[in-house]
This record gives sequence, structure tokens and C-alpha cells, in this order.
Amino acid sequence: MLANNRSLCVCPLNKWGSQCLFQNTICQSNQNIICYNGGQCFTGDRCEITDNKILVSFHRDIILPDSLLAHFTQVIAGTPPTNDSTFKRIPINQNTLIINWSYPFHIAFVQFFNKHYYLITVQKKYHQSTTITREIQPSNRCPHINEVLNETIVKFHLLRRIKYYHLPCQRHSSQLFCFYDDNHFCLCNNFGQQSVVNCFEFNYTKKFDCFGQSNGENGA
Repeated sequence: MLANNRSLCVCPLNKWGSQCLFQNTICQSNQNIICYNGGQCFTGDRCEITDNKILVSFHRDIILPDSLLAHFTQVIAGTPPTNDSTFKRIPINQNTLIINWSYPFHIAFVQFFNKHYYLITVQKKYHQSTTITREIQPSNRCPHINEVLNETIVKFHLLRRIKYYHLPCQRHSSQLFCFYDDNHFCLCNNFGQQSVVNCFEFNYTKKFDCFGQSNGENGA
């Protein structure tokens, strides 16, 4: 190959270097098999950790888009929660989805591009290499605060308004699992005989395209 009037060598498998003079034998030696389990959907230094597998099915009353975002939140005491996401396409004429996820998480939810959010799971303790099976019901939808608080409270400044966020959880303790505003994602949790709310910051305007650009190229 030629690039900028210079010759470039395209090396065969297990050869590397500017002239393909070096050989990579780390994965070839019978005494030093570096990867376990074929190295597919696994993590760890030797691909020894199986990814978490989430099997999601949607109730027939939920109108599905052709793709969605799956969000994962990890909660560590004393530090702000961390959020990561993955883009998934939904197969045509199917209502099921498999999501493989490599990283620790405590909260998982999906986002449709019409700004509908559905809670998948909340786990107090992260369990590595597990399979989670969930059927998403219409009741798992997380409404916007406009749907669960009256207009007067919604118009309050955030610092004042958030003091009322426990009210929807108490009024709808058996039907409401989550809700959100423009800056937070909130969960309704049972604490003893009382329903309480836990909110964390979530960036709904985050871009999920190529390197933060407005559009991908070459079909990306």
C-alpha cells in the first residue's frame, strides 16, 4: 500500500511492526492461552468474566420504536452516581430484546426517543455475571413531573419544587415506580411502611452519536 508516497506493509495475522518483522505469539502458545470462553461477550484481563445478560420483553400494549437507549446507573456511597448507556435496535415484529452489559450497575431503564422511560430493574447489590429477565408493563413507565404534580408545584423553582417529590410516591405507592424532571431521575422506594423518593442527576441532553458530532458518516 502507498500512503503519502510511502510504502506501508499490511501484516498477516500474528505479525506486526513497520515491516512485519515481529511476531505476536502470546495467543498461540499452548502453554499460555490468554483468553477463556472464546473472548465473546466476556470481560476481564483474560475474558474470564461473563457479561450480565438482560432479557427484556415488552407488554403488547406498549408501542415499540425501532430502537432505544438502555441506561445503567451505578450508585457508590459518598460519590455522585455514574451513568452509562447503550444503543439497541429492536428486531422487526418482535417485542423482546437482549442487552449484554459489562459494567457494575444498580439501576437500569430504557428510553424511547419519544421521551418515554421504562424502569427495568433496581438492585441494592450488584451481582456479576447474572441473567436478568423482565417483562416491561405499562405501569413501569416513568412519567414526567407534569403528570404527577399539580401545575402550581411544577412552576416552582427546582430547589423549592424538589421538596414535594415525595408526594407522588406516597399517593401512588403501589402504581408508581419512577418519574423524572428535566434534570433528575427519581425512584419511589418503600422504607418500612412509608414510600420515599430517591433522585439522582441525569443528563437527558447527552449526545449519543459519533464522538459528540451532530451526525455520523458512512452509514454510522
